[in-house]
Amino acid sequence: MPTPKKPAPKPDLLETFLAMAAAAAKKAFVRLRNEYRAGREGHPDPARPLPRQTGPAWWTVLGVRETASRDQVVAAYRDALRKTHPDKVAHLSDKLRQVADQETRRINAAYEEAQQALGRRR
Repeated sequence: MPTPKKPAPKPDLLETFLAMAAAAAKKAFVRLRNEYRAGREGHPDPARPLPRQTGPAWWTVLGVRETASRDQVVAAYRDALRKTHPDKVAHLSDKLRQVADQETRRINAAYEEAQQALGRRR
């Protein structure tokens, strides 16, 4: 006579919970690993869009028209940096140096946005 098959044991609640926790941990690990790799290679995470710059548009900061060519943008960027670079006011007060540093950061951010808008990346 054939032996009757035993029904498969039902997984208990603890095993189910541990399996779900392991799957969630693996998903988090993969996401963090991809972010780390993207950061090392200099590529932004495609799942997270880059934040939109708040404030004036890049062409306003650089002092060019919206339809300016790449050469005009580069010339305006270099001219703006030449005028507001923190090393120019290093001998003056700390307050002026901080203002020049903030302005340089604003110009650099506008130039980066201009490069993206013109379809060119370094």
